[in-house]
Amino acid sequence: DLLDDDDDSKTKKRSSREAARTDDPHAERREIRRRFLAASAALGLPGNPLDTLVDALGGSDKVAELTGRKSRMIRDAKTGKVKLECRNVNNVSLDMQNMHEKRMFNEGHKLVAIISEAASAGISLQADRRVANQRRRVHI
Repeated sequence: DLLDDDDDSKTKKRSSREAARTDDPHAERREIRRRFLAASAALGLPGNPLDTLVDALGGSDKVAELTGRKSRMIRDAKTGKVKLECRNVNNVSLDMQNMHEKRMFNEGHKLVAIISEAASAGISLQADRRVANQRRRVHI
């Protein structure tokens, strides 16, 4: 027990800490990092707003994301855990990712599009006669 005042207990704890320091010079830092990560995970902080929105709207398979981001946080449907995923997992280069997402939206494969100011220059998502997806657009 950490609150134990027994001198033998303190000596054992001190000697085990000293042994850990001699075996691994970074053991104390690793332990501090482990405790920090455990404490921060227990806070239940909200995720990135854009990732949360994409997740709530059906995930990256259903939402066309046109942004300047290179990666995103994806929630695993089976485990519920969140992992970092590169946006170009579909074998499309990062340079062409927004154009690919635009095409997926205009062809009706994805019915929701999220566009940031960083990606909005020169991109049209209007339902004109040249695109297959003629559904009414709602802008928020």
